[in-house]
Amino acid sequence: MQKITQKRIKEIVKLKQKKYRKQFKKVVVNGERIVNQIIDNGVWPEEIYLTCAEDAHIYYEKKLQNVFEVSAQQMRRISNNETPQKVSALFRIVPVKIKSRKKLLYLDKINDPGNLGTILRTAISADFDGVILSSDCVDPFNQKVINASMGAVFSFPFEVMTADELLSLPNQKIVTCLENAENIYEFKPEKSFVLIIGSEARGISESLIKNSDKRITVPMTGKMESLNVAVAAGIAMSYLNYKSRENDF
Repeated sequence: MQKITQKRIKEIVKLKQKKYRKQFKKVVVNGERIVNQIIDNGVWPEEIYLTCAEDAHIYYEKKLQNVFEVSAQQMRRISNNETPQKVSALFRIVPVKIKSRKKLLYLDKINDPGNLGTILRTAISADFDGVILSSDCVDPFNQKVINASMGAVFSFPFEVMTADELLSLPNQKIVTCLENAENIYEFKPEKSFVLIIGSEARGISESLIKNSDKRITVPMTGKMESLNVAVAAGIAMSYLNYKSRENDF
């Protein structure tokens, strides 16, 4: 194992800030489970940092060469956790571009990293082709997004688009809202569609609502007025995926 220098530690710590992640196109991921999940998904880190030298063989067996031993104090600086992780890793940020555009999700002003990560993870399970983010969504390479998505941001296709760029797509535009909306369970999407979800606090941009092809809502019989955005997105994606598969038969 290699020893890490203090200069290198300072360079790594900078990547906690979005501006440096954007500048260097790199991010540090903290936690053995998340790091291993990303590697299992076929994305290889540039460097591995370990507090336990005995774990090095795991990564050498995966043909990873840049494995560094760090102290608990150094790991705290890298991970910003009082309880240091055993494993952290440096990954290059290379967003995966969307290829097929039949089933898309557009997220408008989603600022909570936990919600964004959960939605990305759910989009994979619902067999969506990709996720499009508005420019004012939270940074998808925020550590909390990475954790909530189980590392999906490194392997699942996503892009950033303005509302005008989204509206120029030929897909059927489906917005989720509460007013003047059709019950989702009575709706069947076209073969190519984009589901538009907005934040709980600010909702969907008025221009997207006005220019949508269909408004849908998830009916609620209980006393709550609305659902958490990640829950609502999960229900809508799962149902639309199920209905869209009927188009294949």
